[in-house]
Amino acid sequence: MGAGVTSLRTVDIQRTYEGNSKVVDEFLSPCFQESVLYQKASGYFTSAAFDLLRMSIVDFVSSGGKIQLVCSPELKQGDVEKISKGYEIKEIIDEALTREIEEELQNPAGELRHDFISSLIALDALEIKIAYEKNKVGIFHAKISIFTDGMGDFISTKGSNNETYSGLHEDSNWESFDTFKSW
Repeated sequence: MGAGVTSLRTVDIQRTYEGNSKVVDEFLSPCFQESVLYQKASGYFTSAAFDLLRMSIVDFVSSGGKIQLVCSPELKQGDVEKISKGYEIKEIIDEALTREIEEELQNPAGELRHDFISSLIALDALEIKIAYEKNKVGIFHAKISIFTDGMGDFISTKGSNNETYSGLHEDSNWESFDTFKSW
């Protein structure tokens, strides 16, 4: 996101992405660049997905962008610990710690004192909600996303990809999703 108002109308997107396409480079990164809000509902989430998107997310968050994620409780133990740590830090965060985390994020190649997911949560740039139904077998398994820009325009997706490394990386799962524009 650059200075001024962002506009998703400048992003060249396909109607459908399928197979092992370069979803990160051709769709997600350009949408993050022009958005102020990213909302994702996903059956599964792993922090490795955000590792693939780290540079785009750092720029997005540095410009005030927010991520809202809803997923099933089927999480890896390491991700549960990162999420929990992020919310713990958020409870005690002060200005000095905020500056420290923001500076760490500006050096993506550098070592983080707090992991990436914990840092995003602590800075209030990432909110994660767990979806489940009491007394039900099975999991929340929706896979939709919405990118919203500074003018209120949005691009949404619906398809098969989870918010996981395997769901996003070009050398992994065969995935398919359709895109929809609000204009």
